[in-house]
Amino acid sequence: MEVIIRPNAESAVKLTAKLIADSLRAKPDTTIGLATGRTMEAPVQAQGLAPGFEASFSPEAVDVVLSGPLAQLQNLVPDDIEIRVNLVDLAPGTHRLTPTVVVPAGIELKGVLPESVEVQITAVEPAEPAATVAPG
Repeated sequence: MEVIIRPNAESAVKLTAKLIADSLRAKPDTTIGLATGRTMEAPVQAQGLAPGFEASFSPEAVDVVLSGPLAQLQNLVPDDIEIRVNLVDLAPGTHRLTPTVVVPAGIELKGVLPESVEVQITAVEPAEPAATVAPG
């Protein structure tokens, strides 16, 4: 691999265009693959939280680094990405967990920032029944 450093973006773009044009002239059936990527934020979701408990996350969302076809990356929305934290059998308290990330077919996960989240599990106080007044 050859690394070419240019003094500014404009000269880098011009050189890139020249190299691609030269390659296509020399071999017209050349296939050019351009790396595409995207970073987006998606909310953390609890999975397997026992009834009677609630969970809060810090941070509440993480950044995911993705790669794939440009058109597909451009059409992604945060709801397309699932950031799951498995809370099955965890006791109340503070836990540091690594989320599981689910991405659409054709998209590749390259990284998650941060790599772990802190979850605070607390018991929920049962709601007291509302008092009723008997007619009288």
